[in-house]
Amino acid sequence: MKSFIILIYFLCIVAFSYSPLTLASGIADSAATHDLSPLGMYLAADIIVKCVMILLVVASIATWGIFLFKSLQLHLNKKQAQKILSNLVVKLV
Repeated sequence: MKSFIILIYFLCIVAFSYSPLTLASGIADSAATHDLSPLGMYLAADIIVKCVMILLVVASIATWGIFLFKSLQLHLNKKQAQKILSNLVVKLV
């Protein structure tokens, strides 16, 4: 119980020791020192994060390639099926 009261006391001291202006200026200073552009964040990232990002880009490109290939394949097969069906209808009539 005593440690809980000490913890609450410590948190109150920490929470009320900063004014809103101090917090806002600290946030502005930290944002000003970091480049928040996508390239800046990539360059500042760790090697693991960079590898994951590269793998995600490669997976995205592969997914779009498969999607476009399958869409083209479906379109060509649909045209071929329509052609075969029209030939069959002409022969039956």
